Amino acid sequence: MIQTYDPKELKVNFAASPIIGFAEGTFITIERDEDTFSNTTGSDGETLRVRHRNKSGKITFTLMQSSPSNDILSTAHALDERFGRGVGPFGMVEKNGTTVVNAPNTWVQKPAAIEYGKEASNREWTLATDKLEVFVGGL
Repeated sequence: MIQTYDPKELKVNFAASPIIGFAEGTFITIERDEDTFSNTTGSDGETLRVRHRNKSGKITFTLMQSSPSNDILSTAHALDERFGRGVGPFGMVEKNGTTVVNAPNTWVQKPAAIEYGKEASNREWTLATDKLEVFVGGL
């Protein structure tokens, strides 16, 4: 069976706004801050598994300099910095696959770094969340 991955079919939203204008290459990375389980093995070989309930995480994406989503993220950060009102839901759905990511409380950690040169540059944004729900599926 042949399957097709299409980056255009990855739907990303933050605070009810679509995020568009992704850069070339790897344009989104999502991961939790902590492992779900850790273990300790004693000197006699007995192992204790510890469950960590921390579901906080980071969502990092790279946008083209021309992306209108830079304005959305800058506005959210400014509202949060000034009034504490920049927290919103994050969602990602892979339309031609089964991967789904949700985070009900997400905020911009800091403004993207700005650089200019002879060629167009990218803007890297990091969102933080207290509860990252992830289902990693296939195509």
